[in-house]
Amino acid sequence: MKNERITQILLILIILILLLFPPRQTIVGSPAQVTVNPGVSVVPLGENRVLITETNPNSGLRGQAIILEYDEKEKKLKLVGEDNWKSFLYK
Repeated sequence: MKNERITQILLILIILILLLFPPRQTIVGSPAQVTVNPGVSVVPLGENRVLITETNPNSGLRGQAIILEYDEKEKKLKLVGEDNWKSFLYK
């Protein structure tokens, strides 16, 4: 009888502690854009897809953009498409 009473009191204390000090929630999200180095940007496009673009004005590859998709079965990145956005802006 005494053990049951102690157990009940401990359970009530645990519940009160959890109500007064709830665990913190951490929200993890992907950033809108990640700069890998000063001339390359990586932009998430959704699940398993990223756009990598060269932005350095002194680079011969400026404007080059590629889209990669991660294949979970093969555990590899696959090239989805590539283009040069500079050619669209400066015609």
